[in-house]
Amino acid sequence: MNPPNTAPKDKPFLGNFGYPWLQMATWNDVSMKWSVASMEVGLYEGNWTDTYWETGLEPELSLLGWLPIPPITPTTTQP
Repeated sequence: MNPPNTAPKDKPFLGNFGYPWLQMATWNDVSMKWSVASMEVGLYEGNWTDTYWETGLEPELSLLGWLPIPPITPTTTQP
């Protein structure tokens, strides 16, 4: 985990804001806060299939650490 003071303010990253999971984050110049998003899931008809995105803003000093977003590696499918 990288120190919070080294987080980029010009591109998205995965941020630790004290939750049990990392959140996608990027700097918001207008609010002077981190704009964050995380995927959530709810119970629907007895199954955990109701997925949705939750977004919000976090104060600059609430960032505890960060990681770069891993590159997406294409995979090939087998017939």
